[in-house]
Amino acid sequence: KKDLVDVDQLIHNSTSFAALKKDGSVISWGGFATQSEDTKNRLSKNVDKIFASHDAYAAIKKDGSVILWGVIRVGYDKRIDAEIKGKYTNIFPQAQSFVLQKEDGSIEIHGNSNAKRSFKGAFVDVLTATEHLSSSGKGHTSTFAALKADGSVITFGGWTDVSHPVLNLLGNG
Repeated sequence: KKDLVDVDQLIHNSTSFAALKKDGSVISWGGFATQSEDTKNRLSKNVDKIFASHDAYAAIKKDGSVILWGVIRVGYDKRIDAEIKGKYTNIFPQAQSFVLQKEDGSIEIHGNSNAKRSFKGAFVDVLTATEHLSSSGKGHTSTFAALKADGSVITFGGWTDVSHPVLNLLGNG
């Protein structure tokens, strides 16, 4: 690609690549990286950081909004092309979804509804009073730990095992 100059961040997923340029624009190519004209326009300036799931991408813009594009597998390939307004500060990719963290510490999950179901239980607790969110990695087995404002820790997703000795010391939130 001849327009791959002044690149600040380069990422990939299973079938494609995306580059964040120093001017705040994003280009993506290959596999499921195609963008609608609306998404191309949204990614043409003011992008702060980009993230990759298995077949999709997410970008946080300088105003805190999030742009999603690519494919989420839900038994079939479902194209996503969305702008999510808000004040988001971080994104934690999973295989078929993105966990978005807002400025106030609350989280939202966008993507495959099966990923949303894996967060049942602790999800409501994490939605409020989250000071820090950490991920064990990328993929369908990602486990998250959230440090709440009261100092307790909640884990959810992936291979969460609340009987683990370290988690017993931390408490169940």
